[in-house]
Amino acid sequence: MTESELRKSVVSIVTKWVGGKQGSSIHKEIMKIWNDYAKKHGLPQAYESYAWCAETASAAMIKAGIAEYVPISLSCGQLIEQAKKLGIWVEDDAHKPKIGDEVIYGWDAPKTGDAPGKNYHDHVGIVVSVGKNTFSVVEGNAGTPSQVKKIQRDVDLRYISGFICPDYKTIAKKLTPTEAKQTTTTTTGITIAKGTTTYTVKKGDTLSAIAKAAGTTVAKLKALNNIKNANLIRTGQLIQLVEQKDDKYKKTWTVIARAGLNIRTEPPSGSILGAIPYEKTCSCDGQHKKVGGVVWLHVTYGKITGWSSSEYLQ
Repeated sequence: MTESELRKSVVSIVTKWVGGKQGSSIHKEIMKIWNDYAKKHGLPQAYESYAWCAETASAAMIKAGIAEYVPISLSCGQLIEQAKKLGIWVEDDAHKPKIGDEVIYGWDAPKTGDAPGKNYHDHVGIVVSVGKNTFSVVEGNAGTPSQVKKIQRDVDLRYISGFICPDYKTIAKKLTPTEAKQTTTTTTGITIAKGTTTYTVKKGDTLSAIAKAAGTTVAKLKALNNIKNANLIRTGQLIQLVEQKDDKYKKTWTVIARAGLNIRTEPPSGSILGAIPYEKTCSCDGQHKKVGGVVWLHVTYGKITGWSSSEYLQ
């Protein structure tokens, strides 16, 4: 999972709740998400009569599976305190948030200026879109009657208390499991990691042992690598293990090498099957191999089919 995907996931969750009024099935869903989580973690239970903006924001984070990495509470004040401890609290009215961030301000604050004695941190919403000088948030317990609403706000409003800006990039990495490197070792000592696409022949290797280690067959390797005799492979030879095709290579190519371009049995130093003259064309079926940073294409010129370097084709 990427940072962008995770942010969009939070936005998708909270956006689907827009329109849900207090006491509605949506409100009850939000309350259940919070209460189920709270019961497991020794947090206070929520009731239908409670103010539920922080509950809504927290429920979205719980449903997204990131509650252990972000502030979670029924109280905006506690959300701020938790954010400060996590180092993700930004107290700057002019800050331009990103989607998935949270903004905290006064529920009934005026749109311009601060009023002495007013509480300016009793409401929270999740940012769902960002414009040039505005951003939109989805808030629970918004308006009268209270409901989940999408509301547009201006950047740099002085009644904004601040922003909770989770480190989505780091969280996304933590949520993405690291795949254990899976390998297969044959009795000949050949080890090929899962997902490997090519293998360089070493002294003593056989095509059958390579096929076994790669989880394929000799017949497939012979076809992929234009090998006529399975017993004739040499040290240093590059063996393609799986077919690599890409439509961007599947087209007609023109030779730009004035001396012509060789077609080989394999890249980069296989036997020469023939040559394509300067400015003549050949076709590629989409198969390709990357050797030493150079892409080699599987091409056909007349009755000859083999591998040519893309460096001399356009």
